[in-house]
Amino acid sequence: MNNIISRLCNESNFLYQDRAYFFPKLIHNPEEYLSWKDVEYCVNNPAFYEFEVIDHSNNKVFIERYIRAWIQEKKVQDHCQLVNHINHGHTVIIMNYGFHSRKTQDLLLDLERCFDVDAAIHVYGGLTGSKSFNIHDDYPCNFIIQTQGTTDWKIYKNRISQLYKTGHDSYKIKDELLEVDLEVTLTPGDCLYIPSRAYHCAFPKEKRLSMSIPCWPRLPGSNQTSDRNFYKLNYE
Repeated sequence: MNNIISRLCNESNFLYQDRAYFFPKLIHNPEEYLSWKDVEYCVNNPAFYEFEVIDHSNNKVFIERYIRAWIQEKKVQDHCQLVNHINHGHTVIIMNYGFHSRKTQDLLLDLERCFDVDAAIHVYGGLTGSKSFNIHDDYPCNFIIQTQGTTDWKIYKNRISQLYKTGHDSYKIKDELLEVDLEVTLTPGDCLYIPSRAYHCAFPKEKRLSMSIPCWPRLPGSNQTSDRNFYKLNYE
């Protein structure tokens, strides 16, 4: 078990207390996992990634799609629009960043070996003035790792019932009706654990990047998995 996973297990009690946890300086080289150079590469290669953009009013922005030469099977998001939105201070979300590098793959591989989950990495980032979602919940539990900048977080003890879909009436959720479980500021290398369906909210303070790692529980008898092994070619 590597040092990252060891700290997650030693400084928490997921088996008996599924609550919010803060792991300061979990990763000492966060820029090796995610930097603005990586984001720039991703948005200029939209055939390999999927993006969402959030404007200053917390609304999702529609990005045009086009058929590109040699990529006839799907329409690809317009990377010029993506770049312009990011430069304008809108928040970008990269949905399938887990396959970006050996570093990101190995991080997910270690998580999936330790816990009974299938994990992914979604990037959240923005330049000065970018926003995040209002108070909301998510189906999977999440690890949030800050790689650049700082972000304030509130995690609440309250959770939405499984009687409702995630996001049900989220616009009605009020801070004054909730009880805070953990309030913390993430800086580069810090990690935050958010339980499944727990209400939470992020407050970016400056230019920032973070990796959100949703962890879906594996159902009994399921053999679905992602092959994250690195296979070498016999070219030498």
